[in-house]
Amino acid sequence: MHWLLIWQVIFVGLLLAFGVMSVLIVINGAHDIRRLLLYLEETNSNADSSEQKTTTPE
Repeated sequence: MHWLLIWQVIFVGLLLAFGVMSVLIVINGAHDIRRLLLYLEETNSNADSSEQKTTTPE
């Protein structure tokens, strides 16, 4: 009976740790994707503005 309780505590602890790590990974991953999209949008707008300045009307 004593060993069963120890393994149950370990099992529940590992499930909780897995759940917390999963939530943290999702939050940080969403933050990274948002930063990537903002960077790409900024890079694209800079490229568009530089193309407009360098093109000459025909």
